Amino acid sequence: GVPKGQMKKIFELFYRPTNELTRETAGTGIGLALVHQLTSAMGGRVDVRNLEPGAEFRLAFPSAQTGS
Repeated sequence: GVPKGQMKKIFELFYRPTNELTRETAGTGIGLALVHQLTSAMGGRVDVRNLEPGAEFRLAFPSAQTGS
């Protein structure tokens, strides 16, 4: 899961939470920031919620409208 105080921060560029798991894994902290930026650029949004165990990330995009 994601601690409540870090729910918004995890989408910041180069942000890595300080806990035992991230100290043992490699990464730069850009993955979720890129997902957030690209989703926003396409008019969508990213949501995160805690589950037991882990977290769930949802991407939502506006529906495409066709001109008829």
